[in-house]
Amino acid sequence: DIIQIAGVVNEAYGNNALKPSIKVVLDSNSYSIDGVGGKFSLTLDISKKIKSGEHKIEINAYDQKANTGTLTAVLKFASRFIGVKKYSNL
Repeated sequence: DIIQIAGVVNEAYGNNALKPSIKVVLDSNSYSIDGVGGKFSLTLDISKKIKSGEHKIEINAYDQKANTGTLTAVLKFASRFIGVKKYSNL
């Protein structure tokens, strides 16, 4: 299965952060990407051998002014991806 993770990183007053850095952690796998104009997108190819059940995903965003934000969610897998439960906002 393929999962698309995309978002916009904003500064404190709502403007897009120009060059945010994003780190996505799913289970023990870590992926780092750079955003452009505040926007980011990451495509994850999930192994068909992933264990059924809940898998924590954490998305961390950093801007050039050393501000950070984190979103934590749980992905649920059965024999296929079955949903997302969001725990916190960036």
